[in-house]
Amino acid sequence: DEKRLVEEVFTNAIDLLSDEDKTLPQINTVLPLLKKGVGIHHSGLLPIIKETIEILFGEGLIKALFATETFSMGLNMPARTVLFTAARKFDGKELRWITSGEYIQMSGRAGRRGKDDRGIVVLIIDERMSPTTAKEIVKGKADALNSSFKLTYNMVLNLLRVEGINPEFMLERSFYQFQHYSTIPALVEKLKNCEQQYEAMKIENEEEVARYYKLKKKLELVQDQMSVMMNEPKYLLPFLQPGRLVTVSYPEEKKPLLFYCHINLMQN
Repeated sequence: DEKRLVEEVFTNAIDLLSDEDKTLPQINTVLPLLKKGVGIHHSGLLPIIKETIEILFGEGLIKALFATETFSMGLNMPARTVLFTAARKFDGKELRWITSGEYIQMSGRAGRRGKDDRGIVVLIIDERMSPTTAKEIVKGKADALNSSFKLTYNMVLNLLRVEGINPEFMLERSFYQFQHYSTIPALVEKLKNCEQQYEAMKIENEEEVARYYKLKKKLELVQDQMSVMMNEPKYLLPFLQPGRLVTVSYPEEKKPLLFYCHINLMQN
């Protein structure tokens, strides 16, 4: 009965495809496996195939599912047992140990609510692993979940076209705003501590220090004005006589540059 039900669900799903797509090797290869209770799930599958496998797994018609970590992201698909065939993975650049966040996300699928008292996780170690690495994988923290929401001009214009909705309404109900709400108590406490430290500070000869600071600012202003005047041609040209050496300094250069001055003044 389960085989017949699997075939019926699969057939109804691929009926949405064109006749040409129904002959793809991926379509013909998956069905025999599904009828045996074995499924595969990875990003290379056709979307319709992935969705069908997710439905069959959710209904308990797939007994063993071979999947990558994409299956554990954003899908509520618990299983009795989760098996890691290796503790390393290729991330597109190198072969590395899985992170604690990846382990938590995938192993968290073990245990079906209302059916299993506990979930079983099996991690196969086929190579030597240091105790530090093992501890980081098993007892590490989950990866931080940060919002990528951005309010664009186009979004604001679209919101203005809808009655009863404004950008503030959208922001207040976004995960981005929720994350910032959670940081407000810590920021308030930090501000309070800074204010207490500021009030507790005592500066000897505070009036003289304030006077010195004002004089220093005035001196910097005068120096800036002098620098501007010195770089004006009417003040600069009289010093640029043939035979002189000119030193030019750049903020990004450690050593100043030295130029030989040779000027020909054209007279009408």
